[in-house]
Amino acid sequence: MTTTNSIQQFLFTGDIHGNVSRVARFVFLFKQLQKQNPNAISVFSGDFLGPTIQSSFTKGDFEIQVLKKIYSNNSVIALGNHDFDYGEEQLEKLILQLHVPIVVSNIQFINEASPLKKLFRSHYLFENNSQKFVFMGLLPYEMKHTSDTVKSIQVLNFLETIQCIENKIHDIQNEFPNENIYFVLLSHLGVELDKQLVKKFRNVLILGGHSHTVEPLYVDTNTGSALSHAGYNANYIGCIGMQINKNNNIQFSGELFPVLSALPEDFNTKNILNKINLMINQELKMDIHKEVINLNIKSRFSGCDWDPQEDNHAGQARYNDTFITRIMADAMVDAIRLETGDSEYIGLFHGGGVRSYLPSGVITVSDIHSVLPFPQYLVTINVTGKDLLIALELGVGLTNWGQRAGLLHPSSRLVYSYDINQPRGSRLRYVLLDQQPLDINQVYKLVTNNWVASGKDGQEIFLANYAEIGKIKEYKHLKQLDVFSRYLQAHKQQIANEEIVNSQEVFGRRIIASPSLDEARKIAKKLEYARGKEKMLSINEIKLDRFIR
Repeated sequence: MTTTNSIQQFLFTGDIHGNVSRVARFVFLFKQLQKQNPNAISVFSGDFLGPTIQSSFTKGDFEIQVLKKIYSNNSVIALGNHDFDYGEEQLEKLILQLHVPIVVSNIQFINEASPLKKLFRSHYLFENNSQKFVFMGLLPYEMKHTSDTVKSIQVLNFLETIQCIENKIHDIQNEFPNENIYFVLLSHLGVELDKQLVKKFRNVLILGGHSHTVEPLYVDTNTGSALSHAGYNANYIGCIGMQINKNNNIQFSGELFPVLSALPEDFNTKNILNKINLMINQELKMDIHKEVINLNIKSRFSGCDWDPQEDNHAGQARYNDTFITRIMADAMVDAIRLETGDSEYIGLFHGGGVRSYLPSGVITVSDIHSVLPFPQYLVTINVTGKDLLIALELGVGLTNWGQRAGLLHPSSRLVYSYDINQPRGSRLRYVLLDQQPLDINQVYKLVTNNWVASGKDGQEIFLANYAEIGKIKEYKHLKQLDVFSRYLQAHKQQIANEEIVNSQEVFGRRIIASPSLDEARKIAKKLEYARGKEKMLSINEIKLDRFIR
Protein backbone atom coordinates (compact mmCIF):
# COMPACT_ATOMS: atom_id res chain seq x y z
CA MET A 1 0.00 0.00 0.00
CA THR A 2 1.17 3.53 -0.76
CA THR A 3 2.05 5.39 2.43
CA THR A 4 3.17 8.69 0.88
CA ASN A 5 2.38 10.57 -2.28
CA SER A 6 4.40 9.38 -5.28
CA ILE A 7 4.59 10.53 -8.88
CA GLN A 8 5.45 8.26 -11.76
CA GLN A 9 6.42 9.93 -15.02
CA PHE A 10 5.96 8.35 -18.46
CA LEU A 11 7.78 9.58 -21.57
CA PHE A 12 6.12 8.35 -24.73
CA THR A 13 5.55 8.71 -28.41
CA GLY A 14 4.32 6.56 -31.29
CA ASP A 15 3.73 6.55 -35.03
CA ILE A 16 7.26 7.70 -35.87
CA HIS A 17 6.84 5.97 -39.25
CA GLY A 18 10.54 6.16 -40.02
CA ASN A 19 10.34 9.96 -40.34
CA VAL A 20 13.73 11.36 -41.32
CA SER A 21 13.06 15.09 -41.45
CA ARG A 22 13.13 15.59 -37.67
CA VAL A 23 14.26 12.28 -36.22
CA ALA A 24 17.70 13.57 -35.11
CA ARG A 25 16.07 16.47 -33.24
CA PHE A 26 13.49 14.07 -31.83
CA VAL A 27 16.22 11.85 -30.35
CA PHE A 28 18.00 14.90 -28.91
CA LEU A 29 14.82 16.09 -27.14
CA PHE A 30 13.91 12.61 -25.89
CA LYS A 31 17.34 12.22 -24.32
CA GLN A 32 17.01 15.62 -22.68
CA LEU A 33 13.65 14.70 -21.18
CA GLN A 34 15.09 11.41 -19.92
CA LYS A 35 17.87 13.32 -18.17
CA GLN A 36 15.34 15.67 -16.59
CA ASN A 37 13.14 12.72 -15.51
CA PRO A 38 15.60 9.96 -14.56
CA ASN A 39 12.92 7.71 -13.03
CA ALA A 40 10.53 8.02 -15.96
CA ILE A 41 9.41 4.92 -17.83
CA SER A 42 9.91 5.39 -21.58
CA VAL A 43 7.23 3.75 -23.71
CA PHE A 44 6.26 3.49 -27.37
CA SER A 45 2.72 2.96 -28.67
CA GLY A 46 3.40 1.37 -32.04
CA ASP A 47 4.37 2.01 -35.67
CA PHE A 48 8.09 2.62 -35.57
CA LEU A 49 8.29 1.34 -39.15
CA GLY A 50 7.09 3.63 -41.85
CA PRO A 51 6.71 4.35 -45.54
CA THR A 52 10.00 6.16 -46.20
CA ILE A 53 12.71 5.37 -48.69
CA GLN A 54 15.15 4.82 -45.80
CA SER A 55 12.80 2.35 -44.13
CA SER A 56 12.16 0.46 -47.36
CA PHE A 57 15.86 0.26 -48.16
CA THR A 58 16.93 -1.00 -44.71
CA LYS A 59 13.74 -3.05 -44.04
CA GLY A 60 13.34 -1.21 -40.73
CA ASP A 61 16.92 -1.37 -39.52
CA PHE A 62 17.15 2.44 -39.67
CA GLU A 63 14.24 2.81 -37.23
CA ILE A 64 15.66 0.18 -34.89
CA GLN A 65 18.98 2.04 -34.71
CA VAL A 66 17.01 5.14 -33.70
CA LEU A 67 14.88 3.34 -31.10
CA LYS A 68 17.95 1.78 -29.50
CA LYS A 69 19.23 5.27 -28.68
CA ILE A 70 16.27 6.12 -26.47
CA TYR A 71 14.65 2.82 -25.41
CA SER A 72 16.84 0.66 -23.17
CA ASN A 73 16.48 0.66 -19.40
CA ASN A 74 13.06 1.50 -17.94
CA SER A 75 11.39 1.00 -21.31
CA VAL A 76 8.42 -0.88 -22.79
CA ILE A 77 7.43 -1.03 -26.46
CA ALA A 78 4.11 -1.92 -28.09
CA LEU A 79 3.64 -2.61 -31.81
CA GLY A 80 1.40 -1.12 -34.49
CA ASN A 81 0.10 -2.40 -37.80
CA HIS A 82 3.02 -1.01 -39.84
CA ASP A 83 5.55 -2.83 -37.69
CA PHE A 84 4.52 -5.99 -39.56
CA ASP A 85 5.14 -4.42 -42.99
CA TYR A 86 8.24 -6.47 -43.80
CA GLY A 87 6.93 -9.80 -42.61
CA GLU A 88 7.28 -11.92 -39.52
CA GLU A 89 10.88 -13.04 -40.12
CA GLN A 90 12.13 -9.48 -40.56
CA LEU A 91 10.15 -8.30 -37.54
CA GLU A 92 11.82 -11.03 -35.51
CA LYS A 93 15.27 -9.81 -36.62
CA LEU A 94 14.40 -6.24 -35.71
CA ILE A 95 12.97 -7.08 -32.29
CA LEU A 96 16.01 -9.19 -31.39
CA GLN A 97 18.10 -6.03 -31.67
CA LEU A 98 15.98 -4.36 -28.98
CA HIS A 99 16.62 -5.45 -25.42
CA VAL A 100 13.25 -4.12 -24.32
CA PRO A 101 9.96 -5.88 -23.43
CA ILE A 102 7.58 -6.03 -26.42
CA VAL A 103 3.94 -6.19 -25.27
CA VAL A 104 1.13 -7.45 -27.52
CA SER A 105 -1.93 -8.38 -25.48
CA ASN A 106 -4.94 -8.80 -27.79
CA ILE A 107 -3.75 -11.64 -30.01
CA GLN A 108 -3.28 -15.38 -29.90
CA PHE A 109 -0.92 -17.31 -32.14
CA ILE A 110 -2.56 -19.64 -34.61
CA ASN A 111 0.84 -21.03 -35.50
CA GLU A 112 2.57 -22.05 -32.29
CA ALA A 113 5.86 -22.33 -34.21
CA SER A 114 5.86 -18.64 -35.12
CA PRO A 115 9.21 -17.04 -34.22
CA LEU A 116 7.32 -14.07 -32.83
CA LYS A 117 5.61 -16.10 -30.11
CA LYS A 118 8.69 -16.20 -27.90
CA LEU A 119 9.32 -12.47 -28.40
CA PHE A 120 5.87 -11.08 -27.55
CA ARG A 121 4.66 -10.70 -23.98
CA SER A 122 0.95 -10.53 -23.20
CA HIS A 123 1.83 -7.99 -20.46
CA TYR A 124 4.84 -6.70 -18.60
CA LEU A 125 5.03 -6.05 -14.86
CA PHE A 126 7.26 -3.11 -14.02
CA GLU A 127 8.23 -2.15 -10.46
CA ASN A 128 9.32 1.42 -10.02
CA ASN A 129 9.42 3.52 -6.85
CA SER A 130 7.85 0.58 -4.97
CA GLN A 131 4.86 0.70 -7.30
CA LYS A 132 3.71 -2.05 -9.63
CA PHE A 133 2.72 -1.04 -13.16
CA VAL A 134 1.35 -3.53 -15.69
CA PHE A 135 1.79 -2.63 -19.35
CA MET A 136 -0.41 -4.07 -22.09
CA GLY A 137 -0.12 -3.55 -25.86
CA LEU A 138 -3.14 -3.36 -28.16
CA LEU A 139 -3.00 -3.92 -31.93
CA PRO A 140 -5.79 -2.63 -34.22
CA TYR A 141 -8.21 -5.37 -35.23
CA GLU A 142 -8.67 -4.00 -38.74
CA MET A 143 -5.06 -4.76 -39.67
CA LYS A 144 -6.35 -8.25 -40.51
CA HIS A 145 -8.02 -6.57 -43.48
CA THR A 146 -5.62 -3.74 -44.29
CA SER A 147 -2.11 -5.02 -43.53
CA ASP A 148 -0.03 -5.93 -46.56
CA THR A 149 1.89 -8.59 -44.67
CA VAL A 150 -0.53 -11.46 -45.10
CA LYS A 151 2.02 -14.04 -43.97
CA SER A 152 2.50 -12.28 -40.64
CA ILE A 153 -1.19 -11.73 -40.02
CA GLN A 154 -2.04 -15.35 -40.76
CA VAL A 155 -0.18 -16.44 -37.63
CA LEU A 156 -2.30 -14.16 -35.43
CA ASN A 157 -5.81 -14.47 -34.07
CA PHE A 158 -7.24 -11.22 -32.71
CA LEU A 159 -9.09 -11.20 -29.41
CA GLU A 160 -12.05 -9.00 -28.56
CA THR A 161 -10.40 -5.94 -27.04
CA ILE A 162 -12.56 -5.14 -24.01
CA GLN A 163 -12.92 -8.77 -22.97
CA CYS A 164 -9.18 -9.23 -23.35
CA ILE A 165 -8.41 -6.25 -21.08
CA GLU A 166 -10.99 -7.33 -18.49
CA ASN A 167 -9.55 -10.84 -18.35
CA LYS A 168 -5.99 -9.61 -18.01
CA ILE A 169 -6.84 -7.13 -15.25
CA HIS A 170 -8.80 -9.83 -13.41
CA ASP A 171 -5.95 -12.36 -13.65
CA ILE A 172 -3.28 -9.94 -12.47
CA GLN A 173 -5.36 -8.63 -9.57
CA ASN A 174 -5.91 -12.23 -8.47
CA GLU A 175 -2.17 -12.83 -8.67
CA PHE A 176 -1.51 -9.86 -6.38
CA PRO A 177 -4.64 -9.77 -4.18
CA ASN A 178 -3.27 -7.48 -1.49
CA GLU A 179 -1.47 -4.98 -3.67
CA ASN A 180 -2.45 -2.00 -5.77
CA ILE A 181 -1.64 -2.59 -9.43
CA TYR A 182 -1.67 0.27 -11.92
CA PHE A 183 -2.49 -0.54 -15.54
CA VAL A 184 -1.00 1.27 -18.52
CA LEU A 185 -2.39 0.44 -21.97
CA LEU A 186 -0.07 1.11 -24.89
CA SER A 187 -2.81 1.30 -27.47
CA HIS A 188 -2.61 1.38 -31.24
CA LEU A 189 -6.38 1.50 -31.63
CA GLY A 190 -6.88 5.22 -32.32
CA VAL A 191 -8.13 8.01 -30.10
CA GLU A 192 -11.89 7.38 -30.37
CA LEU A 193 -11.64 3.73 -29.36
CA ASP A 194 -9.23 4.76 -26.61
CA LYS A 195 -11.84 7.17 -25.27
CA GLN A 196 -14.28 4.28 -25.07
CA LEU A 197 -11.74 2.32 -23.02
CA VAL A 198 -11.22 5.32 -20.75
CA LYS A 199 -14.96 5.39 -20.08
CA LYS A 200 -15.04 1.63 -19.47
CA PHE A 201 -12.12 1.03 -17.07
CA ARG A 202 -11.22 2.71 -13.79
CA ASN A 203 -7.86 4.36 -13.01
CA VAL A 204 -6.24 3.20 -16.23
CA LEU A 205 -3.71 5.25 -18.21
CA ILE A 206 -3.82 4.91 -22.01
CA LEU A 207 -0.85 6.12 -24.04
CA GLY A 208 -2.08 5.73 -27.58
CA GLY A 209 -1.47 6.07 -31.28
CA HIS A 210 -2.71 5.03 -34.75
CA SER A 211 -5.06 7.98 -35.34
CA HIS A 212 -2.11 10.44 -35.37
CA THR A 213 -4.00 12.61 -32.88
CA VAL A 214 -2.51 15.39 -30.77
CA GLU A 215 -4.18 15.01 -27.35
CA PRO A 216 -2.01 16.16 -24.41
CA LEU A 217 -4.34 14.74 -21.76
CA TYR A 218 -7.95 13.61 -21.60
CA VAL A 219 -9.32 12.53 -18.21
CA ASP A 220 -12.71 10.91 -17.68
CA THR A 221 -14.11 12.32 -14.43
CA ASN A 222 -16.35 9.30 -13.84
CA THR A 223 -13.73 6.57 -14.09
CA GLY A 224 -10.60 8.52 -13.19
CA SER A 225 -8.86 7.06 -16.26
CA ALA A 226 -6.80 9.15 -18.67
CA LEU A 227 -5.37 9.05 -22.17
CA SER A 228 -2.76 10.92 -24.17
CA HIS A 229 -1.73 10.84 -27.84
CA ALA A 230 1.49 12.41 -29.17
CA GLY A 231 0.74 12.94 -32.86
CA TYR A 232 2.84 11.28 -35.54
CA ASN A 233 6.11 11.51 -37.49
CA ALA A 234 8.11 12.45 -34.38
CA ASN A 235 6.24 15.74 -34.02
CA TYR A 236 5.77 15.48 -30.25
CA ILE A 237 7.02 13.69 -27.15
CA GLY A 238 4.55 13.18 -24.33
CA CYS A 239 5.37 13.49 -20.66
CA ILE A 240 2.55 12.17 -18.47
CA GLY A 241 2.59 12.16 -14.69
CA MET A 242 0.61 9.74 -12.51
CA GLN A 243 0.43 10.99 -8.92
CA ILE A 244 -0.70 8.35 -6.41
CA ASN A 245 -1.55 9.46 -2.88
CA LYS A 246 -1.67 7.40 0.29
CA ASN A 247 -5.37 6.64 -0.22
CA ASN A 248 -4.58 5.25 -3.67
CA ASN A 249 -6.27 8.16 -5.40
CA ILE A 250 -4.71 8.99 -8.76
CA GLN A 251 -4.25 12.36 -10.40
CA PHE A 252 -2.88 12.74 -13.90
CA SER A 253 -0.90 15.59 -15.42
CA GLY A 254 0.39 15.82 -18.96
CA GLU A 255 2.27 17.85 -21.52
CA LEU A 256 3.36 17.36 -25.11
CA PHE A 257 6.76 18.73 -26.07
CA PRO A 258 7.01 19.76 -29.76
CA VAL A 259 10.06 18.72 -31.74
CA LEU A 260 10.91 22.17 -33.04
CA SER A 261 13.17 22.89 -36.01
CA ALA A 262 15.33 25.10 -33.76
CA LEU A 263 16.38 22.12 -31.63
CA PRO A 264 19.89 20.68 -32.07
CA GLU A 265 20.21 17.35 -33.87
CA ASP A 266 21.55 14.28 -32.11
CA PHE A 267 24.97 13.77 -33.68
CA ASN A 268 24.94 9.96 -33.77
CA THR A 269 21.42 9.77 -35.19
CA LYS A 270 22.29 12.26 -37.92
CA ASN A 271 25.37 10.19 -38.70
CA ILE A 272 23.27 7.03 -39.10
CA LEU A 273 20.90 8.84 -41.47
CA ASN A 274 23.73 10.24 -43.58
CA LYS A 275 25.32 6.80 -43.97
CA ILE A 276 22.02 5.22 -44.99
CA ASN A 277 21.33 7.97 -47.53
CA LEU A 278 24.79 7.42 -49.01
CA MET A 279 24.14 3.67 -49.30
CA ILE A 280 20.78 4.33 -51.00
CA ASN A 281 22.38 6.73 -53.49
CA GLN A 282 25.05 4.16 -54.34
CA GLU A 283 22.53 1.31 -54.66
CA LEU A 284 20.09 3.28 -56.82
CA LYS A 285 22.94 4.96 -58.72
CA MET A 286 21.18 8.27 -58.21
CA ASP A 287 20.76 11.04 -55.68
CA ILE A 288 17.47 10.59 -53.80
CA HIS A 289 17.37 14.37 -53.51
CA LYS A 290 17.63 14.72 -57.28
CA GLU A 291 14.99 16.94 -58.88
CA VAL A 292 12.24 15.10 -60.76
CA ILE A 293 10.14 18.13 -61.64
CA ASN A 294 9.68 21.76 -60.65
CA LEU A 295 5.98 22.55 -60.62
CA ASN A 296 6.63 26.12 -59.50
CA ILE A 297 3.25 26.41 -57.81
CA LYS A 298 2.56 28.33 -54.65
CA SER A 299 -1.15 27.77 -54.11
CA ARG A 300 -2.95 25.27 -51.88
CA PHE A 301 -1.62 22.50 -54.11
CA SER A 302 1.79 22.89 -52.50
CA GLY A 303 0.14 20.79 -49.82
CA CYS A 304 -2.03 18.93 -52.27
CA ASP A 305 -3.86 16.47 -50.07
CA TRP A 306 -3.77 17.98 -46.61
CA ASP A 307 -2.32 20.68 -44.46
CA PRO A 308 0.95 19.19 -43.11
CA GLN A 309 0.15 20.71 -39.71
CA GLU A 310 -3.09 18.73 -39.36
CA ASP A 311 -3.22 16.11 -36.63
CA ASN A 312 -3.76 13.31 -39.11
CA HIS A 313 -2.06 13.68 -42.48
CA ALA A 314 -3.12 10.29 -43.83
CA GLY A 315 -6.84 10.89 -43.35
CA GLN A 316 -7.39 13.37 -46.15
CA ALA A 317 -7.03 11.08 -49.16
CA ARG A 318 -9.16 8.48 -47.40
CA TYR A 319 -11.99 11.02 -47.14
CA ASN A 320 -11.39 13.60 -49.84
CA ASP A 321 -11.12 13.90 -53.59
CA THR A 322 -7.53 15.11 -53.76
CA PHE A 323 -5.08 16.50 -56.28
CA ILE A 324 -2.58 13.65 -55.93
CA THR A 325 -5.14 10.85 -56.16
CA ARG A 326 -6.66 12.40 -59.29
CA ILE A 327 -3.23 12.54 -60.90
CA MET A 328 -2.43 8.96 -59.85
CA ALA A 329 -5.70 7.55 -61.21
CA ASP A 330 -5.10 9.30 -64.55
CA ALA A 331 -1.45 8.22 -64.53
CA MET A 332 -2.47 4.56 -64.24
CA VAL A 333 -4.81 4.86 -67.21
CA ASP A 334 -2.13 6.64 -69.23
CA ALA A 335 0.49 3.99 -68.40
CA ILE A 336 -1.81 1.17 -69.57
CA ARG A 337 -2.65 3.16 -72.73
CA LEU A 338 1.06 3.45 -73.52
CA GLU A 339 1.57 -0.24 -72.70
CA THR A 340 -1.39 -1.70 -74.64
CA GLY A 341 -2.63 1.03 -76.98
CA ASP A 342 -6.07 0.82 -75.29
CA SER A 343 -7.48 4.08 -73.88
CA GLU A 344 -10.79 2.65 -72.64
CA TYR A 345 -9.65 1.83 -69.10
CA ILE A 346 -11.09 3.28 -65.91
CA GLY A 347 -8.53 3.96 -63.19
CA LEU A 348 -9.19 3.41 -59.46
CA PHE A 349 -6.62 4.35 -56.84
CA HIS A 350 -7.08 3.83 -53.09
CA GLY A 351 -6.83 6.81 -50.74
CA GLY A 352 -4.78 4.90 -48.18
CA GLY A 353 -1.93 4.67 -50.69
CA VAL A 354 -1.08 8.37 -50.33
CA ARG A 355 1.21 9.06 -47.39
CA SER A 356 2.49 12.60 -47.78
CA TYR A 357 2.06 15.82 -49.76
CA LEU A 358 3.89 17.34 -52.71
CA PRO A 359 5.91 20.41 -51.79
CA SER A 360 5.78 23.56 -53.90
CA GLY A 361 8.61 24.09 -56.31
CA VAL A 362 11.23 21.37 -56.69
CA ILE A 363 9.97 17.79 -56.22
CA THR A 364 12.64 15.15 -55.64
CA VAL A 365 12.84 11.36 -55.85
CA SER A 366 12.56 11.28 -52.05
CA ASP A 367 9.44 13.50 -52.10
CA ILE A 368 7.64 11.18 -54.53
CA HIS A 369 8.66 8.13 -52.55
CA SER A 370 7.17 9.78 -49.45
CA VAL A 371 3.88 10.33 -51.31
CA LEU A 372 3.71 6.77 -52.69
CA PRO A 373 5.98 4.68 -50.50
CA PHE A 374 4.52 1.23 -51.05
CA PRO A 375 6.03 -1.09 -53.72
CA GLN A 376 2.78 -1.65 -55.59
CA TYR A 377 2.33 -2.20 -59.33
CA LEU A 378 -0.48 -1.92 -61.86
CA VAL A 379 -3.01 -4.63 -62.68
CA THR A 380 -5.96 -4.73 -65.05
CA ILE A 381 -9.31 -6.48 -64.55
CA ASN A 382 -12.46 -6.77 -66.63
CA VAL A 383 -15.24 -6.04 -64.13
CA THR A 384 -19.00 -5.86 -64.35
CA GLY A 385 -20.77 -2.59 -63.67
CA LYS A 386 -22.37 -4.25 -60.67
CA ASP A 387 -19.01 -5.15 -59.13
CA LEU A 388 -17.65 -1.69 -59.85
CA LEU A 389 -20.61 -0.20 -57.96
CA ILE A 390 -19.97 -2.59 -55.08
CA ALA A 391 -16.30 -1.56 -54.96
CA LEU A 392 -17.22 2.14 -54.78
CA GLU A 393 -19.86 1.41 -52.13
CA LEU A 394 -17.31 -0.50 -50.07
CA GLY A 395 -15.06 2.56 -50.32
CA VAL A 396 -17.65 5.09 -49.14
CA GLY A 397 -18.75 2.66 -46.44
CA LEU A 398 -15.28 2.57 -44.96
CA THR A 399 -14.56 6.28 -44.74
CA ASN A 400 -13.74 6.17 -41.05
CA TRP A 401 -10.29 6.31 -39.54
CA GLY A 402 -11.01 3.47 -37.19
CA GLN A 403 -10.87 1.01 -40.08
CA ARG A 404 -8.15 2.87 -41.99
CA ALA A 405 -9.56 2.27 -45.43
CA GLY A 406 -11.56 4.81 -47.43
CA LEU A 407 -12.48 6.12 -50.84
CA LEU A 408 -11.52 4.71 -54.21
CA HIS A 409 -10.39 7.59 -56.43
CA PRO A 410 -11.41 7.40 -60.11
CA SER A 411 -9.75 8.61 -63.30
CA SER A 412 -11.22 11.48 -65.26
CA ARG A 413 -13.98 9.52 -67.08
CA LEU A 414 -15.80 8.56 -63.88
CA VAL A 415 -17.61 10.76 -61.34
CA TYR A 416 -19.62 9.59 -58.35
CA SER A 417 -21.53 11.05 -55.44
CA TYR A 418 -22.31 9.66 -52.00
CA ASP A 419 -24.25 10.66 -48.90
CA ILE A 420 -22.46 9.94 -45.63
CA ASN A 421 -25.73 10.29 -43.71
CA GLN A 422 -27.13 7.16 -45.34
CA PRO A 423 -26.55 3.66 -43.90
CA ARG A 424 -23.41 1.87 -44.91
CA GLY A 425 -24.11 -0.13 -48.04
CA SER A 426 -26.56 2.46 -49.40
CA ARG A 427 -24.49 5.62 -49.67
CA LEU A 428 -23.83 5.95 -53.40
CA ARG A 429 -26.19 8.48 -55.01
CA TYR A 430 -25.04 8.27 -58.61
CA VAL A 431 -22.11 6.97 -60.65
CA LEU A 432 -21.46 8.48 -64.09
CA LEU A 433 -19.06 7.19 -66.74
CA ASP A 434 -18.52 9.62 -69.62
CA GLN A 435 -21.48 11.55 -68.17
CA GLN A 436 -23.80 8.52 -68.47
CA PRO A 437 -25.09 6.24 -65.67
CA LEU A 438 -23.03 3.11 -65.14
CA ASP A 439 -24.64 -0.02 -66.62
CA ILE A 440 -24.60 -2.80 -64.00
CA ASN A 441 -24.63 -5.51 -66.69
CA GLN A 442 -21.85 -4.15 -68.87
CA VAL A 443 -18.21 -5.25 -68.54
CA TYR A 444 -15.69 -2.45 -68.03
CA LYS A 445 -11.91 -2.37 -68.25
CA LEU A 446 -10.36 -1.40 -64.93
CA VAL A 447 -6.79 -0.54 -63.98
CA THR A 448 -5.83 -0.42 -60.32
CA ASN A 449 -2.91 -1.74 -58.26
CA ASN A 450 -2.18 -5.15 -56.80
CA TRP A 451 -3.15 -3.96 -53.29
CA VAL A 452 -6.75 -3.18 -54.23
CA ALA A 453 -7.03 -6.14 -56.61
CA SER A 454 -6.02 -8.55 -53.85
CA GLY A 455 -8.95 -7.42 -51.69
CA LYS A 456 -7.13 -5.07 -49.30
CA ASP A 457 -8.73 -2.02 -47.65
CA GLY A 458 -11.93 -4.02 -47.40
CA GLN A 459 -12.27 -4.45 -51.20
CA GLU A 460 -13.37 -8.06 -50.88
CA ILE A 461 -15.33 -7.88 -54.14
CA PHE A 462 -12.11 -8.29 -56.13
CA LEU A 463 -10.96 -11.17 -53.95
CA ALA A 464 -14.38 -12.84 -54.21
CA ASN A 465 -14.96 -12.58 -57.96
CA TYR A 466 -11.60 -12.06 -59.66
CA ALA A 467 -8.99 -14.01 -57.71
CA GLU A 468 -8.81 -16.92 -60.14
CA ILE A 469 -5.84 -17.26 -62.45
CA GLY A 470 -6.24 -15.24 -65.62
CA LYS A 471 -8.86 -12.78 -64.37
CA ILE A 472 -6.27 -10.26 -63.15
CA LYS A 473 -3.45 -9.27 -65.49
CA GLU A 474 -0.36 -8.07 -63.67
CA TYR A 475 2.09 -5.45 -64.93
CA LYS A 476 4.84 -5.87 -62.37
CA HIS A 477 7.20 -3.66 -64.35
CA LEU A 478 4.75 -0.74 -64.01
CA LYS A 479 5.53 0.31 -60.45
CA GLN A 480 3.15 3.01 -59.29
CA LEU A 481 6.04 5.19 -58.11
CA ASP A 482 7.53 5.24 -61.63
CA VAL A 483 4.12 5.65 -63.26
CA PHE A 484 3.41 8.71 -61.09
CA SER A 485 6.86 10.24 -61.72
CA ARG A 486 6.64 9.85 -65.50
CA TYR A 487 3.15 11.30 -65.58
CA LEU A 488 4.24 14.34 -63.55
CA GLN A 489 7.06 14.98 -65.99
CA ALA A 490 4.92 14.46 -69.09
CA HIS A 491 2.05 16.67 -67.88
CA LYS A 492 3.98 19.35 -66.02
CA GLN A 493 2.19 22.29 -67.65
CA GLN A 494 -1.27 20.78 -67.18
CA ILE A 495 -0.59 20.12 -63.50
CA ALA A 496 0.86 23.59 -62.95
CA ASN A 497 -2.30 25.04 -64.53
CA GLU A 498 -4.35 23.37 -61.80
CA GLU A 499 -4.04 26.44 -59.59
CA ILE A 500 -5.23 28.66 -62.44
CA VAL A 501 -8.34 26.69 -63.38
CA ASN A 502 -9.22 26.09 -59.72
CA SER A 503 -9.43 22.29 -60.11
CA GLN A 504 -12.49 22.31 -62.36
CA GLU A 505 -11.23 21.89 -65.95
CA VAL A 506 -8.02 19.89 -65.96
CA PHE A 507 -8.19 17.60 -62.96
CA GLY A 508 -11.68 18.51 -61.76
CA ARG A 509 -13.30 16.91 -58.74
CA ARG A 510 -14.66 13.41 -59.30
CA ILE A 511 -16.08 12.55 -55.89
CA ILE A 512 -18.99 14.63 -54.65
CA ALA A 513 -20.10 14.21 -51.06
CA SER A 514 -23.43 15.19 -49.57
CA PRO A 515 -22.96 17.11 -47.38
CA SER A 516 -19.62 18.66 -48.37
CA LEU A 517 -16.43 16.59 -48.33
CA ASP A 518 -15.21 18.31 -45.18
CA GLU A 519 -18.53 17.77 -43.44
CA ALA A 520 -18.61 14.17 -44.64
CA ARG A 521 -15.26 13.61 -43.00
CA LYS A 522 -16.48 14.99 -39.68
CA ILE A 523 -19.76 13.06 -39.81
CA ALA A 524 -18.01 9.81 -40.71
CA LYS A 525 -15.70 10.17 -37.76
CA LYS A 526 -18.60 10.94 -35.43
CA LEU A 527 -21.12 8.38 -36.69
CA GLU A 528 -18.90 5.36 -37.22
CA TYR A 529 -15.50 5.61 -35.64
CA ALA A 530 -16.98 6.70 -32.31
CA ARG A 531 -19.03 3.51 -32.26
CA GLY A 532 -15.83 1.51 -32.31
CA LYS A 533 -16.95 -0.90 -35.02
CA GLU A 534 -14.44 -3.63 -35.60
CA LYS A 535 -16.24 -5.17 -38.57
CA MET A 536 -15.64 -4.23 -42.17
CA LEU A 537 -18.58 -3.57 -44.44
CA SER A 538 -19.32 -6.80 -46.30
CA ILE A 539 -20.65 -7.39 -49.80
CA ASN A 540 -23.98 -8.78 -48.60
CA GLU A 541 -24.75 -5.52 -46.80
CA ILE A 542 -24.71 -3.55 -50.05
CA LYS A 543 -28.01 -2.60 -51.70
CA LEU A 544 -27.98 -1.69 -55.40
CA ASP A 545 -31.71 -1.68 -56.20
CA ARG A 546 -31.66 2.04 -56.97
CA PHE A 547 -29.18 1.45 -59.81
CA ILE A 548 -31.27 -1.20 -61.59
CA ARG A 549 -33.13 0.34 -64.52
